Order: sequence, then structure tokens, then C-alpha cells
Amino acid sequence: TADNPIPCDKKVTIRLMGNVSEAEEFGALGNSIPIGAKALGGYGSVEMHGCPRDKTWTYLETTMQAGENTITLSEDADWKVGEEISIASSNFDQKEVEFFSITAKDGRTYTLNDTAQYRHFGIDTPLEDAAGHHLGAPVMLLTRNIIIDGSDGANGQVGGRVLIASTIEKDGDDTIFRSGYGQFSYVQFKQMGQFGYNAENDSRFQLLFYNIDPTAS
Repeated sequence: TADNPIPCDKKVTIRLMGNVSEAEEFGALGNSIPIGAKALGGYGSVEMHGCPRDKTWTYLETTMQAGENTITLSEDADWKVGEEISIASSNFDQKEVEFFSITAKDGRTYTLNDTAQYRHFGIDTPLEDAAGHHLGAPVMLLTRNIIIDGSDGANGQVGGRVLIASTIEKDGDDTIFRSGYGQFSYVQFKQMGQFGYNAENDSRFQLLFYNIDPTAS
């Protein structure tokens, strides 16, 4: 629960298994969409709460040039050696997002396991542009102590999927309502999403809330 999350010294990994030719498909309950393959389907209550982190993302304080392997963050963070991060593109090309793991830490300066292929802009004062965007490149902490991992056999096509949905089913004169509910905090979703499914009645997003009332408590 949110009040009693998985302890910070524990780790839970849920592996969703299968590949493009051997991943078993699960059908749809009434008035819903297919659960599909390599999926965690929730038609009741699904809650996952990992170890809270004091900072899950911040900005670069100094520019990281291509070929460098150190960064300085604009704020203190509780990030640790061995954890994974990503640094956003400072260009309009999303392919310039880069991924690293931390090998050393000295205050707000971090040494990374590899050198950057691209330039990532940093700024030492919190200036914002006319649209209110911070001008430093965002840096995100990816590591959590709950991991839903869909990397098995994914090959860039069939990753994992989480579906939270509600259904209405008839059983004779009875009407059965299944109300899906999902709450996730400090959970890492790894190699998720499935290529080629973009139809509105069978979308395979990484994390999909389908036919859910967002105002329900």
C-alpha cells in the first residue's frame, strides 16, 4: 500500500515472458478489449508501491559535451551508484535521449558508465524560456525497487503491457460489474509496449486504463 510500500532494501521483479511467435494471447472480458500477450490484466484492484525517492528527476546544471562521462545536477538527489538514469535530448530528435548507469558520486556530480554520444545542455540558474520550460536538459532516475520487466524476447516488438479495465457481463438475469482500479508509485516499467497495435479497440500501450472512471474513489 502507499502507507506500507515495499521496503527500500527489498526488490520485486515481475517478468512478463514470451516473444513475437510464442507469447500467449489472452482474450477480452465483456465490454472490454483483449488483455493480449505478455500482459498484467487488472479487472479488480491492482496496487504497487515501491520505495519512495526524494527526487525522481531534475536538470543538468552544466552542459555535458559529447565524449564526456560526468554530469552535475541542479539539485541534491538520493541517487546511488549502480542505478540507471536517462538524459533527455537537447535537440528536436528524440533519438538523442541517452541512458547510463551511475558508477561514482561526489555531491551533485555523477560519473557514468559510458561517454555521451550527444551534447546535453545545462544551465546553472533556473532560467525558463517564454513557454515556461527549464532550459537545462531533464535527467530522470529510472531505477525503482519494483520492476515490471517485458524485455524477454521483446526484440523491439512485443514488450510488456499493463491493462486496467472495467467490464459489464451478463450471467442469465444477473449483471456483473467488474471495476478495475490501478495505482502505481515508484514502479519501473522496463521494455514495455507492443509494436503494431494502434487500433482504438485494441491498443497495446505500456500502461493502459480502459473504460475507467478517473473521478471514482
